Formats: sequence, structure tokens, C-alpha cells
Amino acid sequence: MALARSRSAVAIEPVTFEEAVPAVTAHLSRNAAFQLALPDEGRLQVDRPLPFLCVYRVPDDREDAGTAELVTAEAAFLIAPGGDRHYDDVAKLSRAIGETLYNRFGGFLFVEVWARSFHDGPRGPHVGRPGFRVVAPRQHAPSAAVTSLHRALGRLTLERQRADVEIVRRASATPPGMRPLYAAADVERQTCRQLGLEVDPVYRQEPAGPVYPLVLASLRSQVAQALRRALFEYSTRLHEQAMPEHYEALGPRGLADSIRQADRKLRDVAAAFDFVLLATPTNGDETWAQFKEDRFAKEPFLLYRPLPLHPDLVKRRLYGIRVEEIRDPTLQHLMREKRDSLDLMISMLTARGTRDFLYGSLRLYGGADDELLALAREVLARTQPRPGARRPAPVGAAEFRRRARLAVRRYRDEAPSFTPRVCRRNDIAAGVMVTKGDLLVSDSLSVLPARVDPLIHHEVGTHLVTYYNAADQPFRQLQDGLPGYEPLQEGLAVLAEHLTGGLTRARLRQLAARVVAVRSVTDGATFLETFEALRATCGLGARRAFTTAVRVHRSGGLTKDAAYLRGLADLLAYLTNDGDVAPLLVGKIALRHVPLVQELTRRQILEPPRLWPHYLRGEAAQARLDACRGRTVLDLCAEAS
Repeated sequence: MALARSRSAVAIEPVTFEEAVPAVTAHLSRNAAFQLALPDEGRLQVDRPLPFLCVYRVPDDREDAGTAELVTAEAAFLIAPGGDRHYDDVAKLSRAIGETLYNRFGGFLFVEVWARSFHDGPRGPHVGRPGFRVVAPRQHAPSAAVTSLHRALGRLTLERQRADVEIVRRASATPPGMRPLYAAADVERQTCRQLGLEVDPVYRQEPAGPVYPLVLASLRSQVAQALRRALFEYSTRLHEQAMPEHYEALGPRGLADSIRQADRKLRDVAAAFDFVLLATPTNGDETWAQFKEDRFAKEPFLLYRPLPLHPDLVKRRLYGIRVEEIRDPTLQHLMREKRDSLDLMISMLTARGTRDFLYGSLRLYGGADDELLALAREVLARTQPRPGARRPAPVGAAEFRRRARLAVRRYRDEAPSFTPRVCRRNDIAAGVMVTKGDLLVSDSLSVLPARVDPLIHHEVGTHLVTYYNAADQPFRQLQDGLPGYEPLQEGLAVLAEHLTGGLTRARLRQLAARVVAVRSVTDGATFLETFEALRATCGLGARRAFTTAVRVHRSGGLTKDAAYLRGLADLLAYLTNDGDVAPLLVGKIALRHVPLVQELTRRQILEPPRLWPHYLRGEAAQARLDACRGRTVLDLCAEAS
């Protein structure tokens, strides 16, 4: 499979100011990414030639903790000493960058960021309302960029407080007390346009700190998005070279070593255990036989695999991962989310068989709220079994494995790195499941003929295709699964069953029954109470009711099974709103991650999905998919056989 186009960030090259100008000219002429370490802790980073530069100058007369971070999320930024001693050198370097890029793009925008100085002593005990002044020169202001930045910052919120933003006109868009880095002649010749952003330093306790790191991270991320919108408005007005179609494409494309290291270490922690297998009983078939012998009157005794890890040691490794050092706000957010979900999984595994496992499951997967429960009950009401329906002889596990291997082979013919195994495993209660890129099939599996191909599209065409698509990407959290990925994965897999004609009334009843079972366990019901409720209110047979009850009561209460119906409903709503399918296939993500995946794809950090499921290919498949836009789960109930 092709590798993503993103690249590692280049090593930092220490230079003097005298060496910096020729170094910059040489790097830009080669379209090369570069990082230069400048004197007095200065830094210049250019991800690729672009018609702008974001600048922060460090004051030499006061502390200014945190402000430099507000420019480091951009693709081209300069942090430089702000005192008179280096003024000539910094101005010469800035002008060299501006002239070089002006000659290439026909325009150049210089954006300087600084913190407003407060003289009224420390703040109160809460974070203040964010405030900004967009500083525009009185002459030759980049009006489109000014308007865009003002509008974007006006949507910024911090601690539930919306930002206060104003536009200020000055002779020069320069920090108070500092000389302009660009001479008036440069502006008159239109080789440079200037824009300033003055920020209220609500991210620290005035006057000298300390910094509130989470407040700064949130502000930094939102300011980065606002700046990119403004830079995009300016860039799209340059006609000498085609610019991106979306502002997010102006973000950095390089992956710093901190990102790759965090990704690798998170993957190592995730590889230390298989959460679903460790939470799943190993004696499902034997327990059913005993439960039936006891006339459904005794709680089953479930056995689990021993934990192959020491929780304390694994958590120590987990929190040794320096996620806070990742400078990219989007990737830092994803890595922190993943770390926190792994922490929760480890805690849950140490609490198997207790109520604490259920509390963790509610945090990890959610439960069955009133709205979802009402939908499940309506599905049950609309999918009553038709009287006199004949059940054909089911397909057994051996034949299912054979046909699954044929499906795997067809995908492998297109992508040789698609190498899942179809394994015979009798220590799983689910009958069939995908884990770590393999398909596990129990000998107890029994599937109606009309359900075989749809189930293969569910498991192979969705779960395995997205797993191996994620192997194309430069970081592997998409393969292990971003937090909360289950509803979208299962919703997409169930939609695959519908698109291939296998979403039957019985299957819909099964998904609705799982929601009822999840609500039962979260309401405090015993196993026997859940079992009886599934038989009485959902009309399940004894074996199906037993299997469903085991799934939700395992390890103390696993609420994951509500994801199927919830995921299908949410996915249909997404399609109704003209949602694009491509981001859903890059790996295992939640719907809330779609905007982040789209951003990273526009920045060429993520690749579009390499493999498309067979059920989404061709005009006929596209027509079936388009027919789902505007439909609900209840509409699918009316179409089910």
C-alpha cells in the first residue's frame, strides 16, 4: 500500500543570523521544509513555501510566558528576540523571507502576534473572557484577511465565554514599543502586507505567570484555525499560483518526531492487551449447556482469560508518553484521547466482575438513553415475526470460514498487504468477531443462508477493510481505533448488511434487543432478569436470549452492544446531511472525528482510503447508498424481509 504523503519534520539546524538569510533562500528555492535554531532561543520553521509568515518577538523587558505558543501551530512561523540588539538581524531575515516568497507568489502577508500588556495586577481566580484586537495598518491593509480574522475570532470560546474582538487601525501593525520589521517602502511597493493580532493573555496569571496549560492549548488551537482562515482569504487573492481549495490545507504537513514517538508508544501499550477478548467469557458453549440443564434458573458461571499485564506497570508506561510535547493541536488532541481511553480500559480490566467495570463501560461506550430505548422498542413493534415463515437450513461455521476466506482473497488481489487470517476459535462467546486484524469464527456459529454474504460484508468489508486502510496512514491509532469508534464502525457494518440485502427483520430485532439488554444491565437487573426480559419483551428464543444477556453482562456489564442501533441511526442522519463516506473508511473513527480526518487529509497527513468495500463500488451500489440519504432506521424496518 502507498504511504501517506506526510513527512517527518526535519532536524533543527542551528545558525547565526548572518548564516540564516542564505540558508533560508537555499531551502525555499528547493521547496524544502526546514527548521533553524536562531540566537537567543529564536526559531524559524517553514513547512513549505507559502505566501505568509507568522511572527512572535520575545520582549526583552518583561516575562511573556505562553504567547510564543500561539504561532507554533502554523506552517510557517518565526520566533525571534525582540530587543534592539537583534533588531537589524531579525528585520533583514524577515525581509529576505518576504521578498523571496513575494517573487514566487506575487504577494506576501506578514502576521505578527503579541500579548497585550496589563498593569492592573493579578487577575481573579477564574479565567477571563478572551479578548483580541485585530491590528490593521491605516494604509494598504489586507482587508479580506482582516475581516476573516475578525469574524473567526468572534466565534472563539474559552471556558464557555465567547471572545471579545475589535479591529484597531494604526500606522503600523506592530507590537507597542517595538519597531516594524518591514519598512514603509516595502509596504508601498506592495511586496508585503502586514497584519497584527494583539491577545489578552488569559492563558496565564498576570503579570508573570504561571501559565494555565489547558487554557493555552485550547486558545492556541482555536487561534490557529482563525489565522488559517485569514491567511486563506489573503492567499486566494493571489493569482500567480494555484492555492488550496480549503483553509485547513494551509496547516503543517510534517510529522514531528514527538508525534511518531507518541504514536508508537501508544500502539505498544495497546498491543499489550486485547480488551474485547479479555472481557469476553471463554466458556460460552459449556455455560449454555449448564444453564439449559438448570432450566434457566441459575446464574451462569463465566470464566475469563488471565490478564497478561500488570496494570500499574502498563499505566506507568502510558503516562510516560509525552503527549504534551506534541505541537500540532489536532494530533495532540487525538493522542490524548487515545491515551485516556487506554487508561480507562486498563482500569476496567482490573475491575472485571464488579460494578466498577460497568461504570467504566458507560464512560467508554455510553449506555442506552431514553431516546435510543424508545427507538429500540419501536423497531421491535414494527418487526414482529411473520407467521408461518419457514427457516431454511443454516450455514455452519466451516462453510462460513470458507466463504470468508474467498472474500479476503478478493481484497488481497487488489492490495497484497491485506492479510487477515480467518481463524477457528472456540473460546469466544460472540460466534464471530474481528480482533487485531483477524476474523475469529467459533464452531458454534450458525447463519441463515441469506445472512452469510451480508455478515461477511459486515466483518470483512467493513471491520477488516478499515483496519487495513489504517495501515496506510502515518500513525496507527486509526488502526487500533480512536476513542468512541464503535458506533460508527458497527453502524457502517450494519448499513453494509442493508446494502447487500441482508438486514432482515430478525436482524433488526436482534439489534433492538441488545439495546433493551444494555438498558436492563445499567438499570441494575440481574442476568436472569435480563434473560427473562429478552424472552418476554423481545420475543427471543432461549439460546439467543442467553447469548445476548451474556454479551451485556460479561465482566460486570459491557454496554458496547448499544452501539449497533445507535450507530446505524447516527450514520443515517449523517448521510441525510450529505455526509461524505470517504472519511469513514480511512480507519476506525467516531463521527465526531470526521472533521479532524478531513482536516488531516487536506493537510496531506492522511491519505484517502486505499480500499473501498465491495458493497460501495459501482453505480448500482452508489444508487443504493444514495437511497439511504433521508431515511431512518424505521424506514429500513419497513423494507426488511
